Amino acid sequence: MARCAILAASLAAAAVHAESPARIVVLVSAEGPAYEQALRGLEAHFDQARLPADLDVEKVQGDGSALDRLVAEIASSPPDLVIALGQMAAARVLEDGPGIPVVGGLLLDSRLLESRENATGIFLEFPVRVQLGWLRKFFPNARSVGVLFHPETNGERILQARDAAKELGFELVAREVGSPLDLPDGLRSLANRVDVLWGIVDPVVLSPATAKSVLSFSYAHRIPFTGLSESWVKAGAVYALERDYEDIGRQCAEAAVRILSGEDVASIRPEGPRRVSYAVNLQAARHMKLELADLLVRGADRVFE
Repeated sequence: MARCAILAASLAAAAVHAESPARIVVLVSAEGPAYEQALRGLEAHFDQARLPADLDVEKVQGDGSALDRLVAEIASSPPDLVIALGQMAAARVLEDGPGIPVVGGLLLDSRLLESRENATGIFLEFPVRVQLGWLRKFFPNARSVGVLFHPETNGERILQARDAAKELGFELVAREVGSPLDLPDGLRSLANRVDVLWGIVDPVVLSPATAKSVLSFSYAHRIPFTGLSESWVKAGAVYALERDYEDIGRQCAEAAVRILSGEDVASIRPEGPRRVSYAVNLQAARHMKLELADLLVRGADRVFE
């Protein structure tokens, strides 16, 4: 394996934990800025940590056969821990790995880690209460929030959202969408019913194939839409929360250090991003006749005029 060795500065302080550096295999599912930033944060944390570690970094670039080969190598010569960045690598090593501790990063959600005694990780989606809390900041006068969802994908999340919305003074108007073909009817059912349309991670409802329909509905009915990422904001969503991918890498490294220091991996709960940034689209806001607070606009990492 290609080796990127990173040794902590204070080996003496870590001697109580291990006689030699822990061996960690890092599997990187694909290329792209998010993966590069997460890897940078991961390496930086280990460089600063008290626990010495050697990182074997492997970038599979979406190649399933290369990933199969690496997982087979891991099974034949298990490291102390595996860090899997991306859904592809995490799913594969959890399915066929040797049962050693695994920290997943950049995961779509926490479901991949359910019932896994040897795994924890950092997923991409912000907790429901965080999402709705920011929605309240952007739309302080809103009373009803519409959301479309696929029941198998997001049924449980909608139950959580109902409680959070009630606490924040929203009425949550949730409509099930069984397939993309049901999306137009679902959108029409929200017309003249809701003040805001809340976008949640749901491949049936929100995807490149459905983006035009959702955003066209938002513009035609002047119902602001909260997107999933900066690309949705650029296309017409009023705002979207964004992740600090470098900090997600640090979160993965912190979990790994806890495990290598003796903490039971099953006791480390999976969590979402701890840092929130966001992008806003002022043109979309003006179209919706919204006046966003100056403080929110100034605090945005990216503003589309």
